[in-house]
Amino acid sequence: MIDFAVPITPYPNQRLLTDPEFEDDLITIKLILSECVQPRPRGWITSREALATVYASLLTFVRARVAMGIDRNSKLAPEVKRKYVERLKNGGHYNLVQYGERTTTVMSAFADKSLSIPLNIRKEVDFDAVARLLGVNHIASVPPEEVKRLKEYFGAQGIAFRELSKPKVARTSTKKLSLSRATELLKPWLWLDRLRDVLSHDPIPFRAYVNRREIEREVKKWSKDKGSTKELQPNQVVHLLSKSLQFLTDPLTPFLIDLVAKLRPGFILPLADRTFIDSRLSSLGLNRLGSDYTQNTDLSEAVSLRTLALVFIPIAVSCVYAMGTARRKDEIDSQYVGSVTTDKQGQLWLRTPIRKLKNRSVGKGAHTATIPISGTVKLAIDVMENLKKATGHAGEYLFDILDPVLGGAVDLDLSRRLKSYGRWLQVQNSTDGTETELAAHQFRKFFAITYFYRYRFPSLPALSLHMMHLNLDVTRAYLATAARNSLQLLDEANATAKESRGRSEDATRMEDFEEIGRAFVFDILLSASKGETKLAGAAGLHLMRDLAKITEQLGNVVDVHDAVAADDALNSLLRQLAEGKAFRPHPEGNGFCTCDRTLNCLMAANCLKAKAQALEVDIKTFSDVDHAFAEDLTCGNCIHHFLLPELWPYWEEEIARCENALERARGEQRTVLEERLAGLRGYEEKVTWKWAA
Repeated sequence: MIDFAVPITPYPNQRLLTDPEFEDDLITIKLILSECVQPRPRGWITSREALATVYASLLTFVRARVAMGIDRNSKLAPEVKRKYVERLKNGGHYNLVQYGERTTTVMSAFADKSLSIPLNIRKEVDFDAVARLLGVNHIASVPPEEVKRLKEYFGAQGIAFRELSKPKVARTSTKKLSLSRATELLKPWLWLDRLRDVLSHDPIPFRAYVNRREIEREVKKWSKDKGSTKELQPNQVVHLLSKSLQFLTDPLTPFLIDLVAKLRPGFILPLADRTFIDSRLSSLGLNRLGSDYTQNTDLSEAVSLRTLALVFIPIAVSCVYAMGTARRKDEIDSQYVGSVTTDKQGQLWLRTPIRKLKNRSVGKGAHTATIPISGTVKLAIDVMENLKKATGHAGEYLFDILDPVLGGAVDLDLSRRLKSYGRWLQVQNSTDGTETELAAHQFRKFFAITYFYRYRFPSLPALSLHMMHLNLDVTRAYLATAARNSLQLLDEANATAKESRGRSEDATRMEDFEEIGRAFVFDILLSASKGETKLAGAAGLHLMRDLAKITEQLGNVVDVHDAVAADDALNSLLRQLAEGKAFRPHPEGNGFCTCDRTLNCLMAANCLKAKAQALEVDIKTFSDVDHAFAEDLTCGNCIHHFLLPELWPYWEEEIARCENALERARGEQRTVLEERLAGLRGYEEKVTWKWAA
């Protein structure tokens, strides 16, 4: 729900957007918000998050226009637009209004007692109320230097105040905006002209911009380049997901949800409950519970009850959701409650939003798809639905929850909250030693990383435990089918050249998956070529021979004493080799399959031989390997099978389990077990670990 009763002007002439003098602006904003969610080409919004960004940009525009002395859009002129751009260019968005003058006015009013300092129930400064005096809704919207001035004033007066948070790096005003941020702040000028047919009550008298590209061309001349977010490394993703699963499946989570249902204003946590929470946090290797309901200390010291229950549980759910569904950030944020069903075969399905077709709007009219999910994803969704119910939020979006103590909705901005969640979990640093950079756009790759790398980190027990419930091959097959279908639809529709250049979300999702797959192959080949790991199995021996040829080729063309040149050449050759290969993990974790989809490879696959025999069909009719017919020994004796040391415990455990069962077996069961044990020991004898030459 959008709150329109927000400040536009500061003290001493405080006015809200809903006040009569801003009636035309309120109508304008509501009309633009209504139009932007219409189907294309009229609308352009595909998520609630983007809708919130549009609203924020419009509010900034109105506040800046009023601060420049212009009370209506119909009085705007080119010189006003030039002044607006100049302020953005020279001081960032904080420069659009004169916050320094506003702070001085408010502090003077405090000093001469014409204005009382707003206090909360703890008799501490209510900073959001102070922010409203400055003409904005939250203290986070006030320039850091002005917040510092206010704190110094309150401190000198002996008035208590509390930090809302303790950031690792001091917040500073951004003097030079990024391209995307500057573009967003200039878009209202474009919208006012583009939608003038519905804005006749207060029309802009000139055309500021023709289209978005014109804005970007202008902004590129003075905005700063945006540095790309460092991609998470596979070990970091797996570590994040393992810890998230531990958190969601620990007795702490249902305890917290039951506790949330009891929360009321003025709630005091019983000592016994605090002791239990601390004990469970300790068992998870996490810091203690803080003394305050809200987060007033650094997460490295303690976590507040509000942050733990109302922020980190939803973020953990979103991580597991992304891992099992290959959904993107805005798709996760737009998920509805009550969307999980089970078919007659017991397969779980989730109806989920999907950013696929351009002519769909935000909300229930948005395009949706029904995708297969695992029991682990359902577990995460159940946790979130229980938490939502405990907070008393009656809305239809899964991640919309209320704060029973402070009132109002909980801000679950995934991009911002994910960073603090990662710090709290103490996710492993990058291999170069730098701090992990979590970003919500990385959600889209969680599934692919989990699919390929899930068995390479056996030291993470929670993820290993849940692998038995994660039939990732079902989701992978769905992604492939959806991508093929979407591309076929584009082709059949005879899309225009412009449309065909755009990629459907299903196709892009599959491209992400394949990109991670190629990176996984490269990682294995590089690790093996450097002698950091060894391979076994028929395909493993073939790979080692390929690597030996590359090493020989490298020595013929590169001075081995030039380490940098040698590394670059090796990486180049390995990437070429990786392009033509696919390593697919067996669902049970007993090895990897190197079979591609060429006819010769498929005809040599043991699982397809078994399938053809069982179904009495020609093996040439199959287009891919089938793990449903791929028992461990079927794969172990296949020409496409290779093994990493991390997966050898599977075979050891199977041998031990078979030996233990054999001691108690009789009759036909004993015969079956003897045959299986002989097969396992035969596999064990054949396994030859090879290091790169």
